[in-house]
Amino acid sequence: MNPQSVKNLLWAAMLAAATATAPAHAEGMGYVDARRLIEQAPQGQQQIRELEAEFAERNRELQVRFQLFKDQEEDLEKNRLVMTEEELIDRTEDLRELERQLRRAQREYNEDYARRRNQRLNKLDKQITEVIIEVAKRENLDVVFRQAVYASPEIDLTDEVLEELKERYQQ
Repeated sequence: MNPQSVKNLLWAAMLAAATATAPAHAEGMGYVDARRLIEQAPQGQQQIRELEAEFAERNRELQVRFQLFKDQEEDLEKNRLVMTEEELIDRTEDLRELERQLRRAQREYNEDYARRRNQRLNKLDKQITEVIIEVAKRENLDVVFRQAVYASPEIDLTDEVLEELKERYQQ
């Protein structure tokens, strides 16, 4: 046999082996839509409710402060013509300082909210991961993907994982 024939035989054997094992690999795969699990799992909805409650008072306080700022700004515009130049400068500087304080408070609020949200979502993600692993083992899967450009509905485990999360939430 010449080298080219040996090479062709090797390619044919590799192609046959790959084709023969492809269905077995497809059967051992699963996919979950992680975003949907986070949004629809009762645990995720509970985390969001708790987070909103945790930050509700701070949010109300910020809204009140913003309204006071807005009222002061409107008052300045309304009375601008009857003020002395010095009063106008003082009130304008006071408003600028108040605006800086409000922006700082808003930024701190947003950072704190994002940090707490991430902490809560990480906790939820761990719960979801545990359930995915249990379902994968129960289904004898080799691999489960959380992100894919495309996944066949035949390998989508999202509903099954979601049902398991709902059952755990009831307990």
